[in-house]
Amino acid sequence: LATLPIIVSLLLIGCGKVEEKAPWPGHIRNISGFSESEKAKIQSAIDALNEKAGEEIVSESEHDSNFSVEIQKTSAASWPQSRAGFATVKSTDCKIEISDALFTNSKTDYLYPVVWHEIGHCAGLGHSNEDGAIMSPTTSVVGSYPSNIIGKFIENIREAAGI
Repeated sequence: LATLPIIVSLLLIGCGKVEEKAPWPGHIRNISGFSESEKAKIQSAIDALNEKAGEEIVSESEHDSNFSVEIQKTSAASWPQSRAGFATVKSTDCKIEISDALFTNSKTDYLYPVVWHEIGHCAGLGHSNEDGAIMSPTTSVVGSYPSNIIGKFIENIREAAGI
């Protein structure tokens, strides 16, 4: 199965000093702009990440967390053709935008890694130069990531977010 690289971009708000981040795990404050079936796919991607981590990296409840994550659907027409996701990170919250193009039949296998990648940015991770890493600026279909790559990604989130 040929993979189509998708560039995943990040905008960090605030230059200079790194703000101290609110406690993690983060909680989903809102998932908006998606149909019910699309919203279920987003939630499934989050659930899969939590399952692979063996704990909640991101939860739907606000227990023990002051860091909120909002996920919203964005039109691919408003972005460069290759962008699939975008995270705007602040000290107490993060806004993730997911391209509607990921819900077309030819791109649904990219949804999980794009959601995970953007959650990684929310946790404080930058892009990785390592080929095949989830935090690489390009992504592949979900089934192409071996368990050791996913494990390293989760370890990096734990370290960056202080979980």
